[in-house]
Amino acid sequence: MRTGSNPYRGHPMKFSQNIAEMLGSSRVNGIQERIGALRACVDSEPEHASWVKHLQIPLIDSDPEVALEQLVARLRKSGPDWFFATFSQDKGKRFAYASDLYRPRHSSVSANVAEFLLFDIHSSLAGWCISHLWRAADLAEATCVSLTDWRVLPAAASARALLEGVAAFVVESEQMLAKWLDFKRLGEPDLEATIVFREKFNEKLLQAQFGSRLGERAGNGPTHLKRTNVLTLLDKFSKRVDGDILTHYEWLCDAVHPSFGSNTVYVATQGVHEIGATLAADLARRTDRASTRIPKINPDVAWAVADVLILGIDAFLNEMTRVRWFIDDFGLTTGASFSSRHIPQRNSPGPRKTENCPCGSG
Repeated sequence: MRTGSNPYRGHPMKFSQNIAEMLGSSRVNGIQERIGALRACVDSEPEHASWVKHLQIPLIDSDPEVALEQLVARLRKSGPDWFFATFSQDKGKRFAYASDLYRPRHSSVSANVAEFLLFDIHSSLAGWCISHLWRAADLAEATCVSLTDWRVLPAAASARALLEGVAAFVVESEQMLAKWLDFKRLGEPDLEATIVFREKFNEKLLQAQFGSRLGERAGNGPTHLKRTNVLTLLDKFSKRVDGDILTHYEWLCDAVHPSFGSNTVYVATQGVHEIGATLAADLARRTDRASTRIPKINPDVAWAVADVLILGIDAFLNEMTRVRWFIDDFGLTTGASFSSRHIPQRNSPGPRKTENCPCGSG
């Protein structure tokens, strides 16, 4: 995503003097710095990406040779450039995987099949990562645009969604990386170990990509792939970052819902009468522009938005460095990076000599 492809990309992210005073210079400077860093990260990635997923092709005939002939005839209808492998399931059922993108590189059939089984995982992992990046960028930019115009409620909604996505990205990438490193420690795997890894790793990746809760509230029953509860991800994420992130999140939720936090957004001043008989408040749709005779109340929701924006972008970019390494390591180790017709290219510079390895080895 480069200049022109993002509707917010050209927004200067300048805060008026009133808003800058209400947020404080530290928050304003922090927001502008993080937005610049996130934009640079987006610019280092391609504007377009693709992923592919191998689907099981059921083989109807119980005779392996006949089933193979039927599969080949089916694939030839779409051209000659197909790589495929057949497998057996319980009760004698057979299925196949096939790809017109994978290109075998080895003289050994088993080595090609093992590489082929991991080929689509590399593609899906890269697609999952760049989708998270685009999501984070869109939500962060939307948060800033709303905040610079002091539309605090839409800013809170965007910041809340941003935080939930960052939590999922950090926690689930850490879980998938752990599975990958455990697999690597086994050394060069045989075909059976590769199949086992594919099944276990795909469980997590597919859940992260396609898990959903659609239909639950409508009474249509759970989806085939149920998404992890976002509060579970936030609890795990909160233990990995500094700061009271859950309190900030509660403020954002209270603002997004028709609750106390939502109503405070439009309160400029409030106080109790000196005799204790009444509580009164001055309301304004744009409290940043409202003229008051007494100091304004603290913009707690706006502060939570700014703090979540800064913390969320920091956490995302830190994890993005590790996930980029993860994807490259997966592609290079499995050979998937060399076995495709289409190899995505990043625009990012190489690591500096003083940088630690993202895998955590030092």
